[in-house]
Amino acid sequence: MKLDTARTRVTVQTWATGVLSALAHDLVITAEPQSGSVSDGDTATVIFPVRGLRVDGVLKKGAVDRGVLSASDRAKIEERIRDEVFAGAREVRVTARMPAGGAPTFTLEAGSRRASFTGRARHDGEGHVTGEVELSLAALGIAEVKGPLGAIKVKDRVLVTFDAWFTRAG
Repeated sequence: MKLDTARTRVTVQTWATGVLSALAHDLVITAEPQSGSVSDGDTATVIFPVRGLRVDGVLKKGAVDRGVLSASDRAKIEERIRDEVFAGAREVRVTARMPAGGAPTFTLEAGSRRASFTGRARHDGEGHVTGEVELSLAALGIAEVKGPLGAIKVKDRVLVTFDAWFTRAG
């Protein structure tokens, strides 16, 4: 089965922390999948180009507000994601293993960085998988992301939520 990139949705939620975190924003970033497939029945791989990570908006009261950030602010954040957070990596590869009756594990690879995490997922048996996984940036070897003087930082944990669709290759 191959990934239906048009129907698949992946978001990354970040949270601000630090002395001046009240002045910062909790972000929702959308990952645009490039390709993916299912193999061995319980293993799926999805590839995202780092350039495909886009700031969707700011999380406010549980909803995404797309009007808070200017186009130039979005562009600066996306450039920082490409050049600093994922420096040197062209793509992010996620391999999910969902054994029957066991907790799903997710392995993320971005350039030379690699780490595995457990998460929650539900597969309907028909090619639709939904779930979430909490990641540690430090475990991925990503340096602390911070603003001027370190007064604003991105929390080490981010939440990845996915709604993936796979179709029969053909």
